[in-house]
Amino acid sequence: WEKVRVFIILRDPVERVLSAARWMQRKGVTVGTGRLQDYLRADCPSPYIENKLKSYLHNAMAYQLGDQMNASLRKRSPEEAVERAKALLRDMEFIGFYEDWQSDYYALYDVIFKQYEAEQEGTAAWQRWLGAFRRVLFYIGAVVSRPRMVTRKLAAQVSDPEVWELLREQTFHDQQVYDFARNLTGRPANPFYDDYAQLIRKEGIPGAVILLVIVVLCGAAAEFAAELAVAGVAADSS
Repeated sequence: WEKVRVFIILRDPVERVLSAARWMQRKGVTVGTGRLQDYLRADCPSPYIENKLKSYLHNAMAYQLGDQMNASLRKRSPEEAVERAKALLRDMEFIGFYEDWQSDYYALYDVIFKQYEAEQEGTAAWQRWLGAFRRVLFYIGAVVSRPRMVTRKLAAQVSDPEVWELLREQTFHDQQVYDFARNLTGRPANPFYDDYAQLIRKEGIPGAVILLVIVVLCGAAAEFAAELAVAGVAADSS
């Protein structure tokens, strides 16, 4: 037990619930008339599916950490579940976030996995290189996925006031846990851009300008080096 390390990766409650509901729709789980609000209400004649919907969509984060995720087994009030979830988070060795995965990937490795991977990978040079290559691949995946992770892609598609009212109700206690975790780890309260357009304005355009400056500077440096080389050859020939 002395080697047990406990960590958790959290996701924004609204994005998580919308993602889960959309996944159910794509997999053919029909609820009511198939509208998003039917899934959020867990309006289903099947007790089994109703329980699944409530378990995954109704403040699942708070109850998974503070009581029981399975809705039929929940015994505590939402407030009690939130407080127990907060207590559990205080004992975590590492708390990461889906939205911050670009930075949390290596942070998680340093805090939790570095020691164990060193023991498993062995001491041979090729084993160390293979482990490093694998981590670089995963990091590249995190970078490529960053626009999706830091944008309210799913929430931005919701315009129905009824759906928003249900989302706020079914994630109210999850949001308390999520906000507490971000505050506990010193993260910004809101890690999101509203949409891809805002992401491009904030990161894409400045990034493109920086890249252009680097390219121009590299080109100028190459041209200067070529001129020096030509001057050196001319001096030698004279």
